[in-house]
Formats: sequence, structure tokens, C-alpha cells
Amino acid sequence: MKLRLFSFLFLLLFANKLLAQDLEIPVIDSVSVNLNDFKVQISWSYPKKSEIHGYRIKRRVYGVSGVIDGSFVNIITLNDPNQTWFIDTTSGYSLTQTYMRQESYVIEAYHFDGSNYDYSNLSTEHKTLWLKDIEFDNCKNENKLTWEHYVGWNDSILEYEIYCSAGQINDYKRIAKVSSSEKQFIHTNLNSNVNYYYFIRARHKNANKTASSNTKSIFSKQPIPPLYMNANQSEIVDINKVKISFSISLDSEIEDFRLLRAERETGNYELLKKIEITDYPFQFTDSVDISKQFFYKIQAFNNCEMLIKESNLTSNIVLNLQLSDAEFGLVKLNWTSYKRYESGISNYNIMRQVGTNTPEKVFETSDTLANNAAGNLINDMIANGNFSGNICYYIQAIENEGNSSGVQGVSTSNRVCIPLEPKVFAPNAFNPLSYIEKNNVFKPFVSFAKSYKMQIISRWGNVVFETEDLNQAWDGRINGELAREGTYIYIIKITAPNDDYFEKTGNITVFY
Repeated sequence: MKLRLFSFLFLLLFANKLLAQDLEIPVIDSVSVNLNDFKVQISWSYPKKSEIHGYRIKRRVYGVSGVIDGSFVNIITLNDPNQTWFIDTTSGYSLTQTYMRQESYVIEAYHFDGSNYDYSNLSTEHKTLWLKDIEFDNCKNENKLTWEHYVGWNDSILEYEIYCSAGQINDYKRIAKVSSSEKQFIHTNLNSNVNYYYFIRARHKNANKTASSNTKSIFSKQPIPPLYMNANQSEIVDINKVKISFSISLDSEIEDFRLLRAERETGNYELLKKIEITDYPFQFTDSVDISKQFFYKIQAFNNCEMLIKESNLTSNIVLNLQLSDAEFGLVKLNWTSYKRYESGISNYNIMRQVGTNTPEKVFETSDTLANNAAGNLINDMIANGNFSGNICYYIQAIENEGNSSGVQGVSTSNRVCIPLEPKVFAPNAFNPLSYIEKNNVFKPFVSFAKSYKMQIISRWGNVVFETEDLNQAWDGRINGELAREGTYIYIIKITAPNDDYFEKTGNITVFY
């Protein structure tokens, strides 16, 4: 009787052992990091849910007292065989740290007969896809992403997809795909001073399976460039000295500013000097031959020797002057056009200064000369009169309003002065009875006379006419009677504005 009872119990125990050994092994589909809360979501499949009572989920744990680092520990038991997913929020053995390591999981199914638990063998281990810290290269302006491969699909990973959200969280867009053997990606052509967020997604050859990594972010920190770099104006301040001015915002993190100069607008710009921007505006006086035009600009470089901002140009204005030999008193001016205001040129002013008097504008042109190398030819007729001191001209190039710095540019050319040497133009004959007004009197044209005296002398040496009025002409009469035909002598005596004395003598013929 006892033998039969022992045999029955043995057979029952053996049957139970056979049942435990026959439990299927769960198949993990994926372990994936949720983008919203960064928790790990595990999904799996089990073919014979009716034969089991639930699952045990195990995770490798680290840094827990009494537990060997890296060993699997049961973190939760699920008593529902139909539940085939789980989000790991457990904290009994510390929370998951998907941002700093791969999290590893296995699952086993269990059967409970009322008194004993039987467990299947452990599933294949799956490890989360781990995106490591991102390296930003501010010289190349690119991000380097590195990750640890997803583990658990063996050779069934099709590819990795790289997702990025620039400037805000959760606006992710796929920016690249790489092969399953890659563990690195370089994101190039970044915008400066923007937060970039990334995650990696592993895609199974079965298109329905994916696994996402943790997210990482990095700020594409570049030194803040100047808000504006505006070439204000140029001015000739002395013989062969041009003073240039730039408005550059002082809130910049850039320290490397370079002033460059060229002899042609599109020529090779050479480094004039490295400069510090500590004052507003920045001004510099350059010693050059002001009969030539020079072009200046400032460039800002970051610590990687990369050009990150450049000002507009400024240049000196070269003015030239001619006195017309054909037309008495006609001044001809031409100048190189100014290059180049940020807001463009409004107009050019032609300024004239007589002696120490206040300069006055004698002409204005709205021609911006955008496509020309030189300014218009400007004519100014200098009237006869008593001048004191030199007569000088210069050009002002006026900027349109509305540039980035709020400083309207007024650039000034070199000054050109007329030598105040008296000049006399006298006809050699006239007819007092002519119907043409200018032909029936003798009136010399005289310039730059501080004092003036003219005498007409007959062939016998008699003074037949004299005047100290520049505007008074000889009408060919002597004591009210018409002079005889013939040749007379004129003597013109002039004191120049600088008190030099000039005298001119010539012949004038009277005819009828």
C-alpha cells in the first residue's frame, strides 16, 4: 500500500516537472525608450497564453547594495498572461537611467498549480539603443552622434534612422538613415546658437518592429557676432590721411576683428591691422596717397579662424578740379563715387568755401552712380569779384536713412583749391559803332582782383581813359568824341588777394 502511494506521488511530481520544462520561452519584440517620459517600454509575444499565469521581468541593475553589479534582478511579476507590454517605472532597484547606459531585460513565463511555481527559460536578452553624449565642433559647425547598437535582434537590424528637432522639443524629423553596422553620424551645416535634440531608431527587417533610443540635446554654441557692423563714412583729415569710421555693436562675444584695405573694390584685400572694438564708433586714420582711392572693411572671426560677419565697404572720395581754358571762370569737377553705404547713397553735395567763410552747397546731384566709377562733371561759374583767401571745393556723399546702426553716413572728399592768381582775358579789337553790345566796348575779363586799375593810352602817350571799376568798360570815346581808328595801349594793374602785384599791358585796335 505504501509503495503504491509513493509511486503515485513520484509520478505526479514528475508530470509537474515535465510541464515546467514544456513552457514556451517569451520572445521580446523590442525594448524602446519613450520620447515623452524617457521610460523603457518592453513588448513581447507568447504563443500559449492559456497554459501560463503570467510573466516575470528581469533587469540588470547597478549600484544597488547587496546586488552584484550587472546581474539580472526580478523587477516585477505580471499576473496576466494576456499583458504583453510593460513600461518600466519600477524603483525597487533604482530607476532606469537610459540617458547614461544601455538597460538590459529578459522575461520568463510562469505557471502556478496552486502550490508551486514553474518558470520557463529566460528569453533572449534585449538592450536598449543608447545614444551617448553628443560632441559639438564649433569650428566645423557640426554635431557628432555616437551610439551603442541595439542588442536582441541579432543580425536582423535593417538600418538606423536619425531624428532631429531643432530649436524645440518634440518636433522631430528624420534627417538621415545609416546602415546597421554604423555607430556614428555627423550632422553638418548647423545653425548657430540653437538647441538640437536627437534620438536614434533601430528598424527591424520586419518593418513592424522598431526600437528608439534615449534622447540627447546639445546647444550649438558659437560666440555671438556683432548685431551690426556698419561702415559709416570716410573723411580726408590731413594731407594724405583718410579717417574711416565704423559702427559696431559692443554686445558681441567676438574678439578677433580685422581691418582690411584694397586698392580696388573687387581686388585682394590685405590685412591692415587686428583691432579691438572698445569704443563706439571705431575710428582709424590711415596714411595713404589720397590721389588714389582705397577701400576698407572690417571682418569678424571666431576662435576657429572662421569668418562670421563682414561690414560693408567704405572708401575715400578722390576729387579733381580743372579750370577751363576755353570758358573763362568755368570750374570742372569730377570725383570717384563713394563705396558703399549699407543704405545706399541719397545724393552728393558739391561744397565751396571762399577763404574762411562758412562752406556753402553750390550744387546737388541725386545720381547714386551705382554703375559708374566716377562722379558727374560738375560746372561752377566763378563770378568776377573781390575774393579774400582761397576758393576750395569738396564733395559730400550723403547716405540714405535706415541703416542697421542708425548712424547716417556723411563722407567727405579731399579738398581742391583754385590758385588765386589773377587772370586777364582782353579782346584785341572792337568797333564802338557795332550793333552787337559786347563788340562795341572794350572790357577785359579779370579774376581774383583785390584791387584793379585800367588805363587806355594813345599812340602819343596820353591817357584817354582810366577806371578802377571792374565792371566799367571803355566805349571808344575820348571826351565824348569817338576815338580815331588805330591802335591804343592798355595797362591793367591788379593786386591779388594775397597782396601780390600784377600788371598786364597789351594793344587794342579801334575800327569802324
